[in-house]
Amino acid sequence: MEELFKQKARNIKILIKKQTITDPYEKNTENINIMYLPIKAIVADLTTTKAQYAMVGIVTDSAKELTIKKSDKNKLDLSSYIFIDGETYVGWRSGTKLQYRETDDREYIRVYCYIKKTN
Repeated sequence: MEELFKQKARNIKILIKKQTITDPYEKNTENINIMYLPIKAIVADLTTTKAQYAMVGIVTDSAKELTIKKSDKNKLDLSSYIFIDGETYVGWRSGTKLQYRETDDREYIRVYCYIKKTN
């Protein structure tokens, strides 16, 4: 897996945001963009069928599967958006927690992301 990662991995950007409470009585919050971080990932397209199976309850036209090193997991946990080839993706979350899939090689994990549909 290490050799494959060296050959196929490319840089993607993630946006780190911080949420601050502006009015605790009205529960108003404000999101502040902190920084963009590059991480290396193997990016693969997900078919519609596989996306429905992998990300239950998500309806989207475009989804990606990212294979990243486990050491980049903390950076991805803080991210709010993932930028791949000029497109803006969001990570698949259950509640507020980003969902991961273990690989056979314990040094890498899979993350699913998708373009959020707007009505």
